[in-house]
Amino acid sequence: MIRNSVWLLIAIIAGAVMGLPAMADENPTDAARFSAGFRTLSAEDTVGQTPVPMSVWYPASGPEVPVTFWPYTMKLVRNAAPAEGRFPLVAISHGHGGSSLAHCDTATYLARSGFVVVAPTHPGDNYKDISQVATASQLEGRSRHMALSVDRVLADPALSEITDPGRIGVIGFSVGGYTALTLIGGKPEKDKIFPYCDAYPDDRLFCSGERLARLKRIAGGISPVHDRRIRAAVLLAPAYGMLFDKATLADIGVPVRLYRAEKDQSLRFPFHAGNIRRSLPVPPEYVVVRGAGHFFFMPPCPADFAEKAPDLCQDAPGTDRVTFHRQLNREIRDFFERTL
Repeated sequence: MIRNSVWLLIAIIAGAVMGLPAMADENPTDAARFSAGFRTLSAEDTVGQTPVPMSVWYPASGPEVPVTFWPYTMKLVRNAAPAEGRFPLVAISHGHGGSSLAHCDTATYLARSGFVVVAPTHPGDNYKDISQVATASQLEGRSRHMALSVDRVLADPALSEITDPGRIGVIGFSVGGYTALTLIGGKPEKDKIFPYCDAYPDDRLFCSGERLARLKRIAGGISPVHDRRIRAAVLLAPAYGMLFDKATLADIGVPVRLYRAEKDQSLRFPFHAGNIRRSLPVPPEYVVVRGAGHFFFMPPCPADFAEKAPDLCQDAPGTDRVTFHRQLNREIRDFFERTL
């Protein structure tokens, strides 16, 4: 257990909700092409010796019905037959302490727009178990879980028939953004965190004594999976940006859309999204979300839950998370339609 860490507190709060399906934003101004099908799958991580559960959204037909998992409601056709066609695949990596359902609004929207979407719950870094934070299991294993998720969809008898293996993208939020960056060829260097923490010892999210001790115990370097099937990436407030530089991002050759929260209370600027932006070999599409905090990229909270989890749900005056997510989902769809 990592003690005396604000990050852990946030993760515990996040896990209470992110283990539940998130609200599927209706995006009422957009005409859905399909219903959102939904099913669950699992794969075995033979390296980590653990199952990797995952959620899958996909284009389907038939009437959607509201499915409520407190505190959110989404409309789905559970276990529906897939629609006919060949669709791009997008894999989503959740943040620290989350779950496969952490970005359910975006996943549902993409399925209605003609995408297959898969999201794993990362073993050892989820709402039930955060035991592997700042270990090789987290910093390497997450990319492996993503590659396994893609493999599992492409091996599924029904989903493989509708999934185009030549059009695969990735989305990642926070530590999931780090995960997505490694999946497209980023090579993190764990030792870069130590001079950062010497300069900013007050950054308790990354520089707590136990977190640094765990990083020091990683033998050798970090060797995540570079999945060359991934053709484009969306990074939402990516974390661990200080582990990269121009040399370690030099192999990235796919389009990247990078979002930064202007008022991010978790990630010190410019060491995360700012550093990644400067270091990518090809400038990314870069968006600064004005007034937004770190969790602005999470689904909007119902009013009753917002009172119980202000760290996750309370936004700055003048910002509107509901409106922003409608815009964000459209932008992500448009980006992948252009790049996949």
